[in-house]
Amino acid sequence: MKILIIEDEIQSRKKVEDYIKRYDPSINIVLSTGSFKEAIHTLINHSIDLVLSDIEILDGNVFDLLTETPVVCPFIFISAYDHYSFNALENHGFGYLLKPYTYEQFSKVMANYFTLKTKISGTNERNIEALQIFRDPDYRKRIVVQSGKGKVSILKVNLVKLIEIEGGVLFAHTESDKKFIIKETLTLSHIEATLSPKMFF
Repeated sequence: MKILIIEDEIQSRKKVEDYIKRYDPSINIVLSTGSFKEAIHTLINHSIDLVLSDIEILDGNVFDLLTETPVVCPFIFISAYDHYSFNALENHGFGYLLKPYTYEQFSKVMANYFTLKTKISGTNERNIEALQIFRDPDYRKRIVVQSGKGKVSILKVNLVKLIEIEGGVLFAHTESDKKFIIKETLTLSHIEATLSPKMFF
């Protein structure tokens, strides 16, 4: 497996490298860089399986890189800010780690990636459907929510029965009667426009 790391803070970059080696020493870190120029060159000239990337680095924003460069691999985004989470989901985002994060949080995201990768290794209809996580869907399948104090999680849209606004704050209610604050800088009408009318009406 080949991984690209994009992080301009030396200590943060070393942390990602150490966590990867701890998780699976056989993983090949093709490049660990703080430069978009080097990252773009690597994405063009190597077959990268997964990118772990900060969002804001010295020479730009990672979403600009995704606009300029054809990318087919998933990203795990790493940031000190949670307000990028919606953009992350719309730009090849598979996971989102909020700094400071622990090895346990890192390993969970990696385990989820490998689980999904195994599931989509075939070509049947179910696996093709799972692969849509790595593509831009017609309608969103996930919502970024607050799952605890300082914690951000991904909530599958098919688990949501109601989205409402209370006091200027958006909430998602699940079929199991749980209530989550939606951590996305969007209006109710914007979210409604991105949801499948077959599921919400």
